[in-house]
Amino acid sequence: MDIHSIYVHIPFCTRKCDYCNFFSVPIKREFDYSCYIDALLKELLSFDLNLDKLKTCYIGGGSPSAIPHKELMRLLYGILEIVGNVDEFSIEVNPSQVSLVELKDFKDAGVNRLSIGAQSFFDDELSLLTRPYKAKTIVEVYDNAVSAGFTNISLDLIFALPKQSLSRWNENLERAIELSPQHISAYSLSYEKGTKFFDKLNKSEFKRVNEDLERQMYELTISKLSQAGFEQYEISNFSKQGFRCDHNLSYWYNRSYIGLGAGASSSYDSKRIDNVCDIDKYIQLIEAKKRATGNTTHISDKDFLCESAVLMLRLREGINLKLFKEITGKDIYDVFAQTIKYHIRQGNLVEKDGYLFLSESSLAIGDSVFCDFCDF
Repeated sequence: MDIHSIYVHIPFCTRKCDYCNFFSVPIKREFDYSCYIDALLKELLSFDLNLDKLKTCYIGGGSPSAIPHKELMRLLYGILEIVGNVDEFSIEVNPSQVSLVELKDFKDAGVNRLSIGAQSFFDDELSLLTRPYKAKTIVEVYDNAVSAGFTNISLDLIFALPKQSLSRWNENLERAIELSPQHISAYSLSYEKGTKFFDKLNKSEFKRVNEDLERQMYELTISKLSQAGFEQYEISNFSKQGFRCDHNLSYWYNRSYIGLGAGASSSYDSKRIDNVCDIDKYIQLIEAKKRATGNTTHISDKDFLCESAVLMLRLREGINLKLFKEITGKDIYDVFAQTIKYHIRQGNLVEKDGYLFLSESSLAIGDSVFCDFCDF
């Protein structure tokens, strides 16, 4: 099976917060984490992978660093034993849950990329986001990561928080830049149904940042990080030269991947496969030597064309027209001619040197452009 990437889902966190996946569960002392790790490794072994094609592995959640360190290390070494070294082996960490010793252990187990869920460098904003740590902890963890030998570190940040000003967001960016990470992901706050933030918004306990201010924050992000030597290679992702996240690029190029764990999704052989979200049921199915499939969706040729176009358009380089034809078997103008011509006239898209990409002025409204590629 030609799989480019593996995503391992650890659906646990220290509390029921809004920035883990919605079904993530708070840590329970009585839960036997070893059973979950056993199931993850058994699920991985069930795939007949072409290891020459496998390039990335990403441990996310949830919060992987929330589970007992011994079990997490067993998972890391178990993956290493099954698939060997991959080009990019990433793990997410919560700043409140990882020590210098643990970071060194991750490095020894083959992890070569660290994603730190910073979110903000201000205590009041972290409290608003229900993050159980102070801003100084982020700096301490970052310094420990450098001491542990990591040379590929990413920081996740969130902007457009309730009552957040442009100057406050500017200070967040400056503090992130001062640490000199190799990668920064910056996302605007979203109010997803099923989260506390969504409920508070509906109850008028929170008020959205207005669209003009949110756009200013986004434009400031692009400008500020560019001046600091970061390349914007995707709508929300910025990296120093040579440090793009290859795992995320595999998604944006619509390559095949497998997801391991409760609630994880896979995409291969023209199918999207979602594992069951219930952790106990997931473990039971895997132990019974069955797939833990909750839902399978066939990806039609039309859906694949749409997804490939939209995902590639998220990249700043846009759609490589030659690559699009290689991947889909279709010339993009044979499928989307009317949509492309319309958005070029509107100034939202630009075609140059074999690429079709969002214009700089349309980056903040990319979603409205993407929708038109799904309606053909």
